Amino acid sequence: MQNRAGMQKQTRGHYGYSPYEYDNLARKYHAIDLPEDVKRTALRAEVKSAKRAKEISFHKNLGYVLFLSIAIVGMIVLLYSYIGLQSQLSVKNKNISNLKIELNELRTSNEEAENRIESSIEMEEYKRTAFQELGMREAKDGQVVNIAGEGSDYMRQLTEIQ
Repeated sequence: MQNRAGMQKQTRGHYGYSPYEYDNLARKYHAIDLPEDVKRTALRAEVKSAKRAKEISFHKNLGYVLFLSIAIVGMIVLLYSYIGLQSQLSVKNKNISNLKIELNELRTSNEEAENRIESSIEMEEYKRTAFQELGMREAKDGQVVNIAGEGSDYMRQLTEIQ
């Protein structure tokens, strides 16, 4: 270290004399001029080291770039198929909606036709057709059998009715 007068100053540090100063003053220090051949040798070594590091990083970067390229292509394929599936789902939902509308229209028209048919034929017309055209007769007293039920609409016949 040089002091203000330009002289080398040695200070007593914690472990004895040292060329370092232990204070809070910021001083200007002059760089040591190296011989030209040492500078060139250091520069060549630095350039060679930088080239080697660049080659190594290029090989590492090449693998990384290939990996990322494959990953991006895979993502594009997945997204394309996802969009295709979404559009198919949308078309099918629209088709289901149209079929539901058609089903409701058919049910409504069926109910209207059924009501129209039922209202056009009365019970007397049924009776007249059954007796005159189909040959049905009224049941006599001995032909009607009353069976006591247990309150349900379902009954199983286990024996022959007389």
